[in-house]
Amino acid sequence: MKMESPYINPLDSLKKIFSDLKIIGSHVSIADETDYIVAFAIIET
Repeated sequence: MKMESPYINPLDSLKKIFSDLKIIGSHVSIADETDYIVAFAIIET
């Protein structure tokens, strides 16, 4: 089974904020270990 990559889907007011800030892309990374999970989000302007 192929897993889809995580992504940011801005809706409503966040979509307007992304537009106002001229954000053109985003990347999300999630890593998990036995006791911890960490996520990073990077946005491009």
